[in-house]
Amino acid sequence: MAAQQQDNEYVLRRDYAASARLNLQHYQMKETIGYLLHPDIRVSEGMRIADIACGTGMWLLDLSSEVPESVTLEGFDISDDQFPHMSYLPKNIKLKTLDATGPVPEELVGRYDVVHVALLTLVVKDGEPGVWIRNLMSMLEQGGYLQWQEGNMPAHIARQTASPSSPTDFPHMHAFEQYHLNTLSMQPPGINDWITELGERFEKHGLKDVKQLTYEVPRKYWRAWTETLLLIVEEFADRLDNAGLREVVKRAGAELKKGAVRPNLMPIIVIGRKGV
Repeated sequence: MAAQQQDNEYVLRRDYAASARLNLQHYQMKETIGYLLHPDIRVSEGMRIADIACGTGMWLLDLSSEVPESVTLEGFDISDDQFPHMSYLPKNIKLKTLDATGPVPEELVGRYDVVHVALLTLVVKDGEPGVWIRNLMSMLEQGGYLQWQEGNMPAHIARQTASPSSPTDFPHMHAFEQYHLNTLSMQPPGINDWITELGERFEKHGLKDVKQLTYEVPRKYWRAWTETLLLIVEEFADRLDNAGLREVVKRAGAELKKGAVRPNLMPIIVIGRKGV
């Protein structure tokens, strides 16, 4: 029942268009940071790697081309609506449903050499990722790595006091930005600060050799990243049945050809190792 409730609280869609957007985000993120696994994480024969909240499974599908076939790749998500059909999966990939905030099944405790997770901003409740960190750590064997990939957009926008886009040159992108500012202003102050403090949270939970890296989206990709953001908000508007917000997104999108952009995702990667 709890897993069903949490799935129903997901604010985006799970249809084919949402899956295509997730796959696009995967490749945009990969192009910006330059890797799937941080270079400190060495892959060897027979390793076991898990991707939590795996969505379409694209991270594992992409990784399968970079690791030996003996590496076990397992993906978990609270919903299987976006999983590829099992007949399309490489032999070393398995996808299953799991509520990662609930009790970790005994067979998954200490099972993995690497646990990867990405883009949980919309599902981390009350600005506290602790339950995620604890559960993901419990799935690691001693010496295993946790890699968390996130976007800094909410924390970045929340620190702004005005829209960066000119209300004269780009009135509709300006209105789109004002929507973000107004929405975030209604949230408790600092509720998204966990994103930029994730490395510290890793250390507080006992992870070792923690590294946190922030990446800048290259200017040449700003329009593409802005388009992805518009798609996300469009999904959100559909879930809320908010015609006004849909119109704001549509009009902001029409200004892209004039040079309007909103490139504020700023990828963050944090890794940490479970002590021996």
